[in-house]
Amino acid sequence: MLLLTLLLFHPVHETIAEVEWNEKTGRVEVSIRLDAIDDQWIQKNMKRSSAKRTGPQPKRIQRIEGESASPPLKPSSDYLDGKKANWRLEYARSRFRMPGVVVDNDVSPPVASDRLPSNPLAQREGMTHRYHWLGIEEERGHVWWFFEIETPDRKRPVWLENRMLFDKEANQANRVIVLGTTPSRTLLHTAKSPRQPLFPEIDDAKSK
Repeated sequence: MLLLTLLLFHPVHETIAEVEWNEKTGRVEVSIRLDAIDDQWIQKNMKRSSAKRTGPQPKRIQRIEGESASPPLKPSSDYLDGKKANWRLEYARSRFRMPGVVVDNDVSPPVASDRLPSNPLAQREGMTHRYHWLGIEEERGHVWWFFEIETPDRKRPVWLENRMLFDKEANQANRVIVLGTTPSRTLLHTAKSPRQPLFPEIDDAKSK
Protein backbone atom coordinates (compact mmCIF):
# COMPACT_ATOMS: atom_id res chain seq x y z
CA MET A 1 0.00 0.00 0.00
CA LEU A 2 2.87 2.39 0.82
CA LEU A 3 4.47 1.73 -2.57
CA LEU A 4 1.18 2.40 -4.34
CA THR A 5 0.77 5.68 -2.47
CA LEU A 6 4.29 6.78 -3.43
CA LEU A 7 3.61 6.00 -7.08
CA LEU A 8 0.42 8.04 -7.01
CA PHE A 9 2.19 11.06 -5.55
CA HIS A 10 5.35 10.63 -7.64
CA PRO A 11 4.21 9.23 -10.99
CA VAL A 12 6.71 8.60 -13.74
CA HIS A 13 6.45 11.19 -16.46
CA GLU A 14 6.61 9.51 -19.87
CA THR A 15 6.10 9.65 -23.60
CA ILE A 16 4.94 6.70 -25.66
CA ALA A 17 6.20 6.17 -29.19
CA GLU A 18 5.60 3.62 -31.92
CA VAL A 19 8.27 2.98 -34.54
CA GLU A 20 8.23 0.71 -37.57
CA TRP A 21 10.76 0.09 -40.32
CA ASN A 22 9.49 0.55 -43.87
CA GLU A 23 11.66 -1.53 -46.18
CA LYS A 24 10.25 0.06 -49.34
CA THR A 25 11.00 3.66 -48.40
CA GLY A 26 14.10 3.06 -46.28
CA ARG A 27 12.54 5.08 -43.46
CA VAL A 28 11.70 4.57 -39.81
CA GLU A 29 8.06 5.61 -39.31
CA VAL A 30 7.59 7.32 -35.94
CA SER A 31 4.58 8.42 -33.91
CA ILE A 32 5.07 9.93 -30.44
CA ARG A 33 2.35 10.71 -27.91
CA LEU A 34 3.06 13.38 -25.29
CA ASP A 35 1.03 15.60 -22.98
CA ALA A 36 -0.34 18.78 -24.51
CA ILE A 37 1.35 20.71 -21.67
CA ASP A 38 4.70 19.21 -22.66
CA ASP A 39 4.01 20.11 -26.29
CA GLN A 40 3.50 23.74 -25.24
CA TRP A 41 6.61 23.67 -23.05
CA ILE A 42 8.73 22.41 -25.94
CA GLN A 43 7.48 25.25 -28.14
CA LYS A 44 8.48 27.87 -25.56
CA ASN A 45 11.81 26.16 -24.94
CA MET A 46 12.66 26.03 -28.64
CA LYS A 47 11.79 29.70 -29.08
CA ARG A 48 14.09 30.64 -26.20
CA SER A 49 16.89 28.51 -27.64
CA SER A 50 16.39 30.06 -31.06
CA ALA A 51 16.55 33.58 -29.63
CA LYS A 52 19.80 32.80 -27.81
CA ARG A 53 21.42 31.37 -30.94
CA THR A 54 20.47 34.16 -33.29
CA GLY A 55 20.70 37.12 -30.91
CA PRO A 56 19.45 40.58 -31.89
CA GLN A 57 19.35 41.19 -35.64
CA PRO A 58 21.64 43.99 -36.87
CA LYS A 59 19.95 47.13 -38.10
CA ARG A 60 19.95 47.80 -41.83
CA ILE A 61 22.36 50.57 -42.80
CA GLN A 62 21.41 52.81 -45.69
CA ARG A 63 23.87 52.28 -48.54
CA ILE A 64 25.91 55.32 -49.60
CA GLU A 65 25.88 55.98 -53.33
CA GLY A 66 28.77 54.19 -55.00
CA GLU A 67 29.29 51.82 -52.04
CA SER A 68 29.02 48.10 -52.73
CA ALA A 69 25.82 46.50 -51.52
CA SER A 70 25.98 44.56 -48.27
CA PRO A 71 25.23 40.83 -48.44
CA PRO A 72 21.60 40.03 -47.62
CA LEU A 73 20.84 39.15 -44.03
CA LYS A 74 20.31 35.48 -43.35
CA PRO A 75 16.77 34.60 -42.30
CA SER A 76 16.28 34.10 -38.59
CA SER A 77 15.88 30.56 -37.26
CA ASP A 78 12.13 31.16 -36.98
CA TYR A 79 11.84 31.22 -40.77
CA LEU A 80 13.60 29.01 -43.29
CA ASP A 81 13.27 29.71 -47.01
CA GLY A 82 10.24 31.87 -46.27
CA LYS A 83 8.47 29.08 -44.39
CA LYS A 84 7.76 28.87 -40.70
CA ALA A 85 10.29 26.65 -38.98
CA ASN A 86 9.01 23.37 -37.55
CA TRP A 87 10.00 23.53 -33.90
CA ARG A 88 8.56 20.09 -33.18
CA LEU A 89 10.76 18.45 -35.79
CA GLU A 90 13.78 20.46 -34.65
CA TYR A 91 13.24 19.18 -31.11
CA ALA A 92 12.67 15.60 -32.24
CA ARG A 93 15.76 15.47 -34.41
CA SER A 94 17.95 16.65 -31.51
CA ARG A 95 16.57 14.17 -28.97
CA PHE A 96 15.07 11.24 -30.88
CA ARG A 97 18.02 10.09 -32.92
CA MET A 98 20.21 7.29 -34.20
CA PRO A 99 23.60 7.33 -32.40
CA GLY A 100 26.73 8.32 -34.25
CA VAL A 101 25.20 10.37 -37.06
CA VAL A 102 24.80 14.01 -38.02
CA VAL A 103 21.16 14.71 -38.78
CA ASP A 104 19.69 16.63 -41.68
CA ASN A 105 16.21 18.00 -42.17
CA ASP A 106 13.99 18.32 -45.21
CA VAL A 107 12.58 21.67 -43.98
CA SER A 108 15.87 23.46 -43.34
CA PRO A 109 19.37 23.78 -44.77
CA PRO A 110 22.25 21.92 -43.06
CA VAL A 111 23.06 23.39 -39.66
CA ALA A 112 26.61 24.45 -38.86
CA SER A 113 28.35 22.27 -36.27
CA ASP A 114 28.57 25.14 -33.77
CA ARG A 115 24.78 25.54 -33.86
CA LEU A 116 23.83 21.92 -33.35
CA PRO A 117 21.93 21.10 -30.14
CA SER A 118 24.07 20.42 -27.08
CA ASN A 119 24.31 16.68 -27.57
CA PRO A 120 27.58 14.71 -27.82
CA LEU A 121 26.12 12.59 -30.62
CA ALA A 122 25.75 15.66 -32.82
CA GLN A 123 29.49 16.24 -32.77
CA ARG A 124 30.44 12.87 -34.21
CA GLU A 125 31.40 12.25 -37.77
CA GLY A 126 28.91 10.07 -39.56
CA MET A 127 26.30 9.56 -42.21
CA THR A 128 23.22 11.72 -42.61
CA HIS A 129 19.69 10.85 -41.57
CA ARG A 130 16.92 13.04 -42.97
CA TYR A 131 13.83 13.84 -40.91
CA HIS A 132 10.49 14.23 -42.71
CA TRP A 133 7.55 15.82 -40.89
CA LEU A 134 4.05 14.39 -41.44
CA GLY A 135 1.83 16.23 -38.94
CA ILE A 136 0.16 16.14 -35.54
CA GLU A 137 -3.08 14.87 -34.06
CA GLU A 138 -4.64 16.17 -30.83
CA GLU A 139 -6.34 13.69 -28.55
CA ARG A 140 -7.86 14.50 -25.12
CA GLY A 141 -5.00 16.37 -23.54
CA HIS A 142 -2.34 14.66 -25.64
CA VAL A 143 -0.61 15.45 -28.92
CA TRP A 144 0.66 12.86 -31.38
CA TRP A 145 3.70 13.76 -33.49
CA PHE A 146 4.14 11.92 -36.80
CA PHE A 147 7.40 11.95 -38.75
CA GLU A 148 9.77 9.67 -40.62
CA ILE A 149 13.53 9.20 -40.41
CA GLU A 150 15.18 8.38 -43.72
CA THR A 151 18.33 6.36 -43.21
CA PRO A 152 21.50 6.33 -45.34
CA ASP A 153 21.57 3.54 -47.94
CA ARG A 154 18.13 2.50 -46.71
CA LYS A 155 19.62 0.40 -43.92
CA ARG A 156 17.78 -0.26 -40.69
CA PRO A 157 19.33 1.51 -37.70
CA VAL A 158 20.61 -0.69 -34.90
CA TRP A 159 20.35 1.78 -32.02
CA LEU A 160 17.94 4.49 -30.87
CA GLU A 161 18.66 7.25 -28.37
CA ASN A 162 15.54 8.89 -26.97
CA ARG A 163 16.11 11.93 -24.72
CA MET A 164 12.67 13.50 -25.16
CA LEU A 165 11.87 15.84 -22.25
CA PHE A 166 14.92 14.85 -20.20
CA ASP A 167 15.60 18.58 -20.00
CA LYS A 168 12.19 19.14 -18.39
CA GLU A 169 11.44 16.22 -16.07
CA ALA A 170 13.90 14.56 -13.69
CA ASN A 171 11.90 11.32 -13.69
CA GLN A 172 11.22 11.22 -17.42
CA ALA A 173 10.82 7.80 -19.05
CA ASN A 174 10.24 7.26 -22.77
CA ARG A 175 8.62 4.05 -23.97
CA VAL A 176 9.10 2.97 -27.56
CA ILE A 177 7.05 0.15 -29.06
CA VAL A 178 8.85 -1.47 -31.99
CA LEU A 179 6.26 -2.68 -34.49
CA GLY A 180 6.78 -5.11 -37.34
CA THR A 181 8.80 -7.54 -35.23
CA THR A 182 7.69 -10.94 -33.94
CA PRO A 183 6.91 -10.47 -31.18
CA SER A 184 6.71 -6.68 -30.92
CA ARG A 185 9.20 -5.22 -28.44
CA THR A 186 9.00 -2.35 -25.96
CA LEU A 187 12.05 -0.22 -25.17
CA LEU A 188 12.39 1.96 -22.08
CA HIS A 189 14.64 5.02 -22.30
CA THR A 190 15.61 6.75 -19.05
CA ALA A 191 18.29 9.22 -18.01
CA LYS A 192 20.47 6.30 -16.90
CA SER A 193 19.88 4.31 -20.10
CA PRO A 194 18.84 6.67 -22.93
CA ARG A 195 20.20 4.37 -25.67
CA GLN A 196 18.54 1.06 -26.51
CA PRO A 197 18.93 -1.51 -29.32
CA LEU A 198 16.29 -0.79 -31.94
CA PHE A 199 16.83 -3.50 -34.57
CA PRO A 200 19.60 -5.68 -33.04
CA GLU A 201 18.80 -8.50 -35.49
CA ILE A 202 20.99 -6.63 -38.00
CA ASP A 203 24.07 -7.49 -35.96
CA ASP A 204 22.91 -11.09 -35.64
CA ALA A 205 22.59 -11.34 -39.43
CA LYS A 206 26.12 -9.99 -39.94
CA SER A 207 27.61 -12.49 -37.49
CA LYS A 208 26.17 -15.46 -39.38
